[in-house]
Amino acid sequence: MICGEYLPPGADQFHVTISVESHDSQKPTGRREMYPSLVVFVLAFSPATLALDNGLMRTPPMGWLAWERFRCDIDCKNDPSNCIRYGGRVGTGGTGLSLCERLFRDMADRLAEDGWRELGYVYVNIDDCWSSMERDKEGRLQPDPDRFPGGIPRLAQYIHNRGLKLGIYGDLGTHTCGGYPGTTLDKVAVDAQTFADWGVDMLKLDGCYSNVTEQAKGEEEEEMEKEGGRERTDEEGNDCCGTDGEKERVREGRDEEGPRMTKERRRKRDERGYPLMSKALNATQRPIAYSCSWPAYQGGLPPDVNYTQLGEICNLWRNYDDIQDSWDSVLSIVDWFSDNQDVLQAAAGPGRWNDPDMVRQSLSLLEQSRSQMALWAIMAAPLFMSNDLRTLSSEARAILQNKVLIGINQDPLGVQGVRLLKEKSRIEVFWRPLVDSASALVFFSRRTDMPYRYRTSLLNLGYPSGSYKSSVVVKDQRETERELEERAVYDVFTEKTLPVLKHDTYFTVSINPTGVVTWLLTPTMHWGQAQETMTYNFVEEAVDSTFL
Repeated sequence: MICGEYLPPGADQFHVTISVESHDSQKPTGRREMYPSLVVFVLAFSPATLALDNGLMRTPPMGWLAWERFRCDIDCKNDPSNCIRYGGRVGTGGTGLSLCERLFRDMADRLAEDGWRELGYVYVNIDDCWSSMERDKEGRLQPDPDRFPGGIPRLAQYIHNRGLKLGIYGDLGTHTCGGYPGTTLDKVAVDAQTFADWGVDMLKLDGCYSNVTEQAKGEEEEEMEKEGGRERTDEEGNDCCGTDGEKERVREGRDEEGPRMTKERRRKRDERGYPLMSKALNATQRPIAYSCSWPAYQGGLPPDVNYTQLGEICNLWRNYDDIQDSWDSVLSIVDWFSDNQDVLQAAAGPGRWNDPDMVRQSLSLLEQSRSQMALWAIMAAPLFMSNDLRTLSSEARAILQNKVLIGINQDPLGVQGVRLLKEKSRIEVFWRPLVDSASALVFFSRRTDMPYRYRTSLLNLGYPSGSYKSSVVVKDQRETERELEERAVYDVFTEKTLPVLKHDTYFTVSINPTGVVTWLLTPTMHWGQAQETMTYNFVEEAVDSTFL
C-alpha cells in the first residue's frame, strides 16, 4: 500500500508510507537484481539533492564533442580535414580559417542543417589541445593563433548564429591532459571570466597535472606541498597524464616511485578547486554549464566522492573510464554503472547528471550502436556524439536521430534508469520510469552467437497490475504531428505498436547478438491515486505473446 501526497516541483517535503506484499514461489531462474517498481517509483519523487543553481541542463545535454573521434590530430599535412593540433601555420584555402576552426564550423553547419539541432543536439564542444602553449601577458588563456586565427569569440559567434552553443575544455592543474596550460587555483577566477567574455556556454574541467607548488598558497595547499611537492610524474621523473593508462595510475592513487600526488591530497585539492570554479562561473553572470571530472579521479564512489556536494556545484560529471572505440569499453562502462546504480541513481536528476562518456557510432555493428544509444537513454546520460557528421552513414544517423529514443533520454522526470535483471543466459533487462507513469524497457543481449528468444512477463519484471499501452507523439521534419494509436507497447526501433499486454501475460522477444529490443510503455491506469496495492504473484498465464 502506498499512502501520501505528491507535491509539485518546488515543494521541499512530502510524506509517504509503503507496504509491499510479495508472493514469489515461482520466480524464474537466473541471477536477479529486482527493483520493485513501486519502490523505485517512490524514489523517483523523493527530495533531491540540491543542484547547481544556474538553471541549466534540466534534461541531459546533447551535442557533439571532438575528443574520441579527433583527439589531438597533429598530421595536418596528410589529414587536413581532421586536424586539431599543428605546430606551424596551416593553410586557410582562401577562407581566412585554419583547419581546426573549420572542423568546428563544419560540425556546427551539420548540426544546424541536417536536423540535429531541432532534436536537441545543440552543443559544439572543443576538447583538449585548443590553446596556445603559453598564457598571454595578462595571464589569460589564449587559443592557438594558427588554429583559431579569429579567436574563440569569432567561433562562438558563428556557432551562436546557428542556434547552437559552444563548449570548451579546461583542466584543474598546471597542464591539461595533452600538456597545454591548465588552471591552477590562483587562475580559476580569471579563466572563468575569460570563458564568459568569449561567449562560452559550457566548460568541461578535467583533472590532470595537479602541481601543488604552483597553486595558490592557501593553508591547505601548503600542507599538501609539505607532504609531497610535485605530483604526476612517472617512474623516470617525467610528467604524465596523456594516456588512459597514466590516468588510471593517478585515479588509483599510486605513488610508489616519485612524489606523485596521493589520492588523499588530490581529494583535498579537488574539494576546493572544483567548487571554486563553480562559484567563479556563476560570478560571471553568464550561464555556463559545468562538467566536472572530479569523481573519475577519485574512483567514482563514496566515501571518496561526495555526490551531495557534487550535485550542488556541477551540472554533470564523469565517474568512470574514458570510452574507447571498442565494444569491450562500452560493456565495461555499462557494468560499472549497473553495479553501482544504487549510488548513481540517487545522485542524478534535473540539472545534475552522471556522464558515462560519449556516444560512438563507428562501432563495427549497427546492433552495438543501437545498444549503446538505448542504454544511454535508460541511464539518463548526456548524449554527446563523437563522430564525423560530414560522413555519417544514414543508418547511424537514424539511430542517433530516433525521436522516441531521444524523448526517453530527455524525459523531464529526470530519473536515471536501472538494471532489473542479469540472467544466466546473458540477457539483461533495464528499466527507466518516465513522466505520466510511462516507462522504458530495454532487453539487452550480451551474447555473440545467435539471436536469443527471451521469455518473461511484466509481472516478473516488477510492474504493477494492469494493462499497458503506448502513447507516443512523433514529430516529423515538417513539424506536423501524428499521434499513434493507443494500443499497447511501442517498439522504439521497429516503430511498431504491439497488442495490449497484460501484466501477467508471458511474452517472448527475440534479441540479436549484442543487440537490444527497446520498448516504451504506458499503463492504462496511471499511478496518480492516493492509494494503490501491489502484489507480486509470479503465476504463469497459459497464453504467450511473441514479438520478433
